[in-house]
Amino acid sequence: MASPVSAIEPMLASSMRVVRNLTAAKTLISAWPLLQQKSASSPSILSDTERRLFLDLPDADLEAANIRAVTSISREQLIEQALSHVESLTYDELMLLNDRFWTPITAEEKHAVFEAMAKTSEDGLDKYLAAREFDSDEAAIEIAAKEFWKRKQAPEQARQRAAAEAALPYAKEWIQHCTGRTTCIGGLCACMTKQLSNSTQSIGQIEHFNYQMEDVFRTALMYNGSTDIISRKWKLLSFNAPDTDFSSGSQADSIFLKAFQDILDDPQRYQSGENVATLGTMTEHFVHGIAGSGLLTNTFLVINPECVSSVLNQVYNFYELRLKDEIGMDRIWEAAQKSRNRAFIGMDPEEATSSITNSNVMRGFSRDSVLGKRWYAMKAASEA
Repeated sequence: MASPVSAIEPMLASSMRVVRNLTAAKTLISAWPLLQQKSASSPSILSDTERRLFLDLPDADLEAANIRAVTSISREQLIEQALSHVESLTYDELMLLNDRFWTPITAEEKHAVFEAMAKTSEDGLDKYLAAREFDSDEAAIEIAAKEFWKRKQAPEQARQRAAAEAALPYAKEWIQHCTGRTTCIGGLCACMTKQLSNSTQSIGQIEHFNYQMEDVFRTALMYNGSTDIISRKWKLLSFNAPDTDFSSGSQADSIFLKAFQDILDDPQRYQSGENVATLGTMTEHFVHGIAGSGLLTNTFLVINPECVSSVLNQVYNFYELRLKDEIGMDRIWEAAQKSRNRAFIGMDPEEATSSITNSNVMRGFSRDSVLGKRWYAMKAASEA
């Protein structure tokens, strides 16, 4: 039977006390259940040493030294100002609270925490964080952390606003209309199919696919003149697909349509349901639901192994055609039905039934492809 603490062992092993060699991971993991029981039933019985161990704080002398290195005010004053006038704290004081009184956390230490979070279930993370709520200082640390990240991101946000304002006069009307919105103003929902977990594609390939997709959408935003205006407000949300074995056809269509309707109703409930294939995808919480967020509710993507392969092989013809704004989706869909490839290849019948045209936005069509040969022939003729 699994230990009650096994679900959060990665988080405990990546805690600052362990990473900085103040406490052995085994010691913390074995002590955690009793410390959690004490904190939940009667926090006052925790000794100072136990409290620091449980809350992942430095030892008292180290904490005092870290405070003196940053500020002339006391720990109590830091906590009080964070609760009452957080704006009065300096950037360094906020960073100290954000880092839980440790000296600045390194990139390697942050990476270890991110890896631990990825290995811990959402329920496990919730329980790990909730266990700290007994301590009154936690509210101050949380407030200070929000203010710290707000100030840290302010210069970049100012740069983005300046870039957006400079690009706005040249943007299309619909993009200009979107600039006043502060929430997500567009995007798509996608399902990652169960076949991905059963295919020969590695987790690394799927991660690479996600990076490539980000590049594709970033390029699309760049070509329509909106990358500096709405790029951070456009989202692609990936959900786990229904836990059902099928290939294609009407059965698959009806299953995915039902899944999409469930996602629109309550994305969090769908994602945590028993009938979805767990692939580690994550969603976000929208106060007004997906429809109220601006994401499309009449279109969704289904991502299967062939989609992953097509993107990794740089089949960008579809996006290039859409960027030109000359061919409607009805004609592209009609051409796709004639293709020997399940991924869309091109409008030309010869192209669709022969080899794939490799292309990207920087290089264009490859010279040995059907469309590539045609394009280079026209280019040579125009230059003659």
